[in-house]
Amino acid sequence: RAPISAAVAVAAATVCVAGTKSHPFLLADNRHVTFYVWRFVLASPLRRYALLPGYLLLSLLLYPSLVRHAGAVLSISIVGCCALVLVPSPLLELRYLTLPLLVLRIHSPLQRGRRNWLPTLAAFACVNACAIFFFLCRPYTWVDGTTARFMW
Repeated sequence: RAPISAAVAVAAATVCVAGTKSHPFLLADNRHVTFYVWRFVLASPLRRYALLPGYLLLSLLLYPSLVRHAGAVLSISIVGCCALVLVPSPLLELRYLTLPLLVLRIHSPLQRGRRNWLPTLAAFACVNACAIFFFLCRPYTWVDGTTARFMW
Protein backbone atom coordinates (compact mmCIF):
# COMPACT_ATOMS: atom_id res chain seq x y z
CA ARG A 1 0.00 0.00 0.00
CA ALA A 2 2.81 2.43 0.83
CA PRO A 3 4.63 1.96 -2.51
CA ILE A 4 1.38 2.55 -4.41
CA SER A 5 0.66 5.70 -2.38
CA ALA A 6 4.20 6.94 -3.00
CA ALA A 7 3.86 6.24 -6.74
CA VAL A 8 0.57 8.14 -6.84
CA ALA A 9 2.14 11.06 -4.96
CA VAL A 10 5.09 11.17 -7.38
CA ALA A 11 2.73 10.96 -10.38
CA ALA A 12 0.59 13.79 -8.97
CA ALA A 13 3.65 15.97 -8.38
CA THR A 14 4.91 15.23 -11.90
CA VAL A 15 1.58 16.18 -13.42
CA CYS A 16 1.56 19.34 -11.30
CA VAL A 17 5.05 20.30 -12.51
CA ALA A 18 4.88 19.28 -16.16
CA GLY A 19 1.18 19.33 -16.89
CA THR A 20 0.19 22.82 -15.81
CA LYS A 21 -0.33 24.98 -18.86
CA SER A 22 -2.18 28.25 -19.27
CA HIS A 23 -4.18 28.90 -22.40
CA PRO A 24 -4.20 32.51 -23.69
CA PHE A 25 -8.02 32.58 -23.47
CA LEU A 26 -7.79 31.68 -19.79
CA LEU A 27 -5.62 34.69 -19.10
CA ALA A 28 -7.58 37.14 -21.27
CA ASP A 29 -11.22 36.93 -20.15
CA ASN A 30 -11.85 38.22 -16.65
CA ARG A 31 -15.59 37.47 -16.78
CA HIS A 32 -15.11 33.76 -16.06
CA VAL A 33 -14.51 32.06 -12.76
CA THR A 34 -11.57 30.14 -14.22
CA PHE A 35 -9.68 33.41 -14.79
CA TYR A 36 -9.80 34.10 -11.06
CA VAL A 37 -9.03 30.49 -10.10
CA TRP A 38 -5.93 30.69 -12.27
CA ARG A 39 -4.95 34.20 -11.18
CA PHE A 40 -5.32 33.73 -7.43
CA VAL A 41 -4.68 30.00 -6.96
CA LEU A 42 -3.03 28.14 -9.82
CA ALA A 43 -0.69 30.77 -11.29
CA SER A 44 1.81 30.33 -8.47
CA PRO A 45 3.71 27.02 -8.58
CA LEU A 46 3.99 27.07 -4.79
CA ARG A 47 0.19 27.22 -4.42
CA ARG A 48 -0.23 24.39 -6.94
CA TYR A 49 2.14 22.24 -4.88
CA ALA A 50 0.34 23.23 -1.68
CA LEU A 51 -2.87 21.76 -3.13
CA LEU A 52 -1.26 18.34 -3.73
CA PRO A 53 -1.88 16.98 -0.20
CA GLY A 54 -5.57 17.84 -0.60
CA TYR A 55 -5.71 16.05 -3.94
CA LEU A 56 -4.06 12.99 -2.46
CA LEU A 57 -6.31 13.01 0.62
CA LEU A 58 -9.42 13.19 -1.56
CA SER A 59 -8.15 10.34 -3.70
CA LEU A 60 -7.55 8.26 -0.57
CA LEU A 61 -11.10 8.96 0.54
CA LEU A 62 -12.80 8.35 -2.83
CA TYR A 63 -10.84 5.57 -4.48
CA PRO A 64 -11.29 2.72 -1.95
CA SER A 65 -15.08 3.06 -1.95
CA LEU A 66 -15.05 3.22 -5.76
CA VAL A 67 -13.00 0.00 -5.92
CA ARG A 68 -15.33 -1.76 -3.46
CA HIS A 69 -18.38 -0.71 -5.43
CA ALA A 70 -17.23 -0.89 -9.07
CA GLY A 71 -14.24 -3.24 -8.96
CA ALA A 72 -10.54 -2.62 -9.46
CA VAL A 73 -10.42 -2.82 -13.27
CA LEU A 74 -13.33 -0.43 -13.82
CA SER A 75 -11.98 1.95 -11.16
CA ILE A 76 -8.54 2.08 -12.76
CA SER A 77 -10.19 2.59 -16.15
CA ILE A 78 -12.32 5.47 -14.84
CA VAL A 79 -9.36 7.20 -13.21
CA GLY A 80 -7.17 6.65 -16.27
CA CYS A 81 -9.76 7.94 -18.72
CA CYS A 82 -10.49 10.99 -16.56
CA ALA A 83 -6.76 11.74 -16.32
CA LEU A 84 -6.35 11.38 -20.09
CA VAL A 85 -9.17 13.87 -20.65
CA LEU A 86 -8.35 16.43 -17.96
CA VAL A 87 -4.58 16.50 -17.54
CA PRO A 88 -3.42 17.48 -21.05
CA SER A 89 -6.11 20.13 -21.54
CA PRO A 90 -4.50 23.58 -21.58
CA LEU A 91 -7.80 25.39 -21.09
CA LEU A 92 -9.26 25.21 -17.60
CA GLU A 93 -13.03 25.04 -17.87
CA LEU A 94 -15.33 23.73 -15.16
CA ARG A 95 -17.54 22.05 -17.75
CA TYR A 96 -14.66 19.68 -18.53
CA LEU A 97 -15.06 18.28 -15.02
CA THR A 98 -18.78 17.55 -15.42
CA LEU A 99 -18.53 14.24 -17.26
CA PRO A 100 -15.78 12.76 -15.06
CA LEU A 101 -17.72 13.79 -11.95
CA LEU A 102 -20.88 12.23 -13.35
CA VAL A 103 -19.06 8.98 -14.16
CA LEU A 104 -17.59 8.95 -10.66
CA ARG A 105 -21.00 9.49 -9.05
CA ILE A 106 -22.64 6.81 -11.21
CA HIS A 107 -20.05 4.21 -10.21
CA SER A 108 -19.79 5.24 -6.54
CA PRO A 109 -21.85 3.63 -3.79
CA LEU A 110 -25.37 5.00 -3.41
CA GLN A 111 -25.54 7.88 -0.95
CA ARG A 112 -28.37 7.15 1.48
CA GLY A 113 -29.43 9.40 4.30
CA ARG A 114 -29.00 13.10 4.85
CA ARG A 115 -25.64 12.64 6.53
CA ASN A 116 -24.17 11.44 3.23
CA TRP A 117 -25.68 13.74 0.59
CA LEU A 118 -26.28 16.94 2.58
CA PRO A 119 -22.61 18.13 2.55
CA THR A 120 -22.47 17.76 -1.24
CA LEU A 121 -25.76 19.62 -1.64
CA ALA A 122 -24.59 22.37 0.72
CA ALA A 123 -21.29 22.78 -1.18
CA PHE A 124 -23.07 23.05 -4.54
CA ALA A 125 -25.62 25.50 -3.09
CA CYS A 126 -22.83 27.66 -1.66
CA VAL A 127 -20.90 27.75 -4.94
CA ASN A 128 -24.05 28.59 -6.90
CA ALA A 129 -25.10 31.27 -4.40
CA CYS A 130 -21.68 32.93 -4.74
CA ALA A 131 -21.88 32.80 -8.54
CA ILE A 132 -25.37 34.31 -8.54
CA PHE A 133 -24.27 37.02 -6.09
CA PHE A 134 -21.32 38.04 -8.27
CA PHE A 135 -23.47 37.95 -11.41
CA LEU A 136 -26.23 40.12 -9.95
CA CYS A 137 -24.38 42.41 -7.56
CA ARG A 138 -20.95 42.92 -9.09
CA PRO A 139 -21.28 44.11 -12.70
CA TYR A 140 -18.33 46.03 -14.06
CA THR A 141 -17.78 48.45 -16.90
CA TRP A 142 -15.42 47.68 -19.73
CA VAL A 143 -13.24 50.26 -21.44
CA ASP A 144 -15.79 50.84 -24.21
CA GLY A 145 -18.50 51.68 -21.62
CA THR A 146 -20.52 48.45 -21.87
CA THR A 147 -21.51 46.59 -18.75
CA ALA A 148 -20.25 43.05 -18.29
CA ARG A 149 -21.20 40.44 -15.72
CA PHE A 150 -19.35 37.60 -14.11
CA MET A 151 -20.22 34.14 -15.47
CA TRP A 152 -19.14 30.54 -15.35
